[in-house]
Amino acid sequence: PEKTLVPVTAALITGPQGVLLQRRPSKGLLAGLWQPLLWEGEALSAGEVLARLEELGLGCAGAEALPEAKHIFSHIEWQMQGYLFAADTQPAPAGCVWASPEQLAAEYTLPGAFKAYKKLLAAAL
Repeated sequence: PEKTLVPVTAALITGPQGVLLQRRPSKGLLAGLWQPLLWEGEALSAGEVLARLEELGLGCAGAEALPEAKHIFSHIEWQMQGYLFAADTQPAPAGCVWASPEQLAAEYTLPGAFKAYKKLLAAAL
């Protein structure tokens, strides 16, 4: 069957507290798992992502464009673009946590859909 192509924008945010992760909804694709901040169905520019982060109360800098990636599920294909941001020490927005490198490896492991960005995250921490 034909796969639905879905644009996805990811924000990988690192800082002194670790990496910022959000929990996916309890139902649907990758239910309840942790991920970088993500906007499904939207291909956003670095400036648009930065504006959305500010709306969440996050002060970030950097906006380094990451390589495009894709992940194929049984019925959809995520076409991902990502940006790497740096943040100072600040509280995590609602639904998010700051994960240390140790927690990222043990407690908050990312789904395989983010394989392309896992090494980049580890290197940024």
